[in-house]
Amino acid sequence: MGVMVSEVYDALVAAGAPESKARAAAESIPVTERLATTQDISDLKDDISDLRSLLEDWRSVVVTHAELHRSQRELKADLNAERWKSTVVQIVATVALVVALLRFM
Repeated sequence: MGVMVSEVYDALVAAGAPESKARAAAESIPVTERLATTQDISDLKDDISDLRSLLEDWRSVVVTHAELHRSQRELKADLNAERWKSTVVQIVATVALVVALLRFM
């Protein structure tokens, strides 16, 4: 059962229409308070535009975050490689020092 415009129903019944037909006709008329106005539609378009802008901003944030995460992984890999090189250099230097000390003895 829809919303009925009672004034239309009353007028149809007063004009001699059967109640069931008057009710059906009165219920088929849209209630103006439930219809969107031009301003409502304009406001919705503005809201949608704002949401699209926000979505684009978030996409940029997500892409930037992904790029930063990838760069962080690459930096960690580089740091680990440098640590490995440093460890090897320390071992070689220690061995060279031991060899040099053994030669002087």
